[in-house]
Amino acid sequence: MHVEAAFLGIIVGWLRGGKILRLAELTLPGWPLALLALALQLLIKGAFYYRWELISAAAPSLYLLSFVPLFYFVYLNRHRRGMPLLGLGLLLNLIVIAANEGAMPVNLAGLAPLLQEQLQSGGSPLHTALTEETLFPLLGDQIPLTYGINRMISIGDILLALGIALLIQQYMVAAPESTEK
Repeated sequence: MHVEAAFLGIIVGWLRGGKILRLAELTLPGWPLALLALALQLLIKGAFYYRWELISAAAPSLYLLSFVPLFYFVYLNRHRRGMPLLGLGLLLNLIVIAANEGAMPVNLAGLAPLLQEQLQSGGSPLHTALTEETLFPLLGDQIPLTYGINRMISIGDILLALGIALLIQQYMVAAPESTEK
């Protein structure tokens, strides 16, 4: 979803007369924090795949911890267009993940049978099947994306994507000094 958002931002920026080379001028203070969060999430997935029990047992806590550097990154860049939406998307995702034991609930109805089976059998360290016991179900992955791989996204994911697209297209169109709110 995030890659699609970046492409959307580039296309809209180009349609608005923007220049892709202006993205080279994009400086985001604290960008290594976003990489740290990504590294934590990749560690969780790797530990699950390679069955590293110690890390896998801590996966819910590590997943929640990965939001800390992301929120600080958003805070450092809060004056940039798109960042408030990105931050709101992160917050909505964090709420539902924290309320559901460190895993994003996914509505199985929108998934292919193989993916439903995989999720129900614990085939993801970061996701869980949405059930009647799920807290804040509307914030879970409820919206189907039917192109490419069959998957579900959340309202938070949509806000994150809009924030990314807005940030990119704005930088393509405007000089860096004019990309603040």
